[in-house]
Amino acid sequence: MQILGSIISVVGVVLLIVGRNVGKYLPPDYQKEEEDGFLQLLQSMGRLISGAGVVFLVIGIIMILSGIWMG
Repeated sequence: MQILGSIISVVGVVLLIVGRNVGKYLPPDYQKEEEDGFLQLLQSMGRLISGAGVVFLVIGIIMILSGIWMG
């Protein structure tokens, strides 16, 4: 249980880092351009990936702690 929790936690951290980096590398004036909405979609996908990373991280920590308490 602890090994699976560790793997899920690592996946969560990676998703969190990727989601944060998507938002950092957008052009600074992207909100002024209203062409097709692609950059807004990219930003919202970055937030979604970060949220999924947090969920995976919390689930992994819960699995690690439950493995410690049961083992």
